[in-house]
Amino acid sequence: MRKDGALIDVVATYRPVNKGTILAVGTYKDVTEYTQVLKKQEESEEKFERVVEAAPEAIVILTDEKISFINQTGLELLKAKNKNQFTIVLPELSKLEDVFDSW
Repeated sequence: MRKDGALIDVVATYRPVNKGTILAVGTYKDVTEYTQVLKKQEESEEKFERVVEAAPEAIVILTDEKISFINQTGLELLKAKNKNQFTIVLPELSKLEDVFDSW
């Protein structure tokens, strides 16, 4: 807690020194700003995820030539209940052109 009564986030470290009457040294670091930045980033990511999930366009993310993410619109377009229902690798994506062309 700061002198003004504000609560802060602190990282504390201690190490033994054993020098006479001094047995340990401790340090404290105020990491409040850092944790606030992390919280804002997390909130921003959550908002982004909600926007992507609710987008009226199909959004697909490929990782190592496999679908690692597909939003609800993409699932509906491919008539799938979840992304694990089907496995599509990159060379097979050309087959999706027929699906998108008929859309």
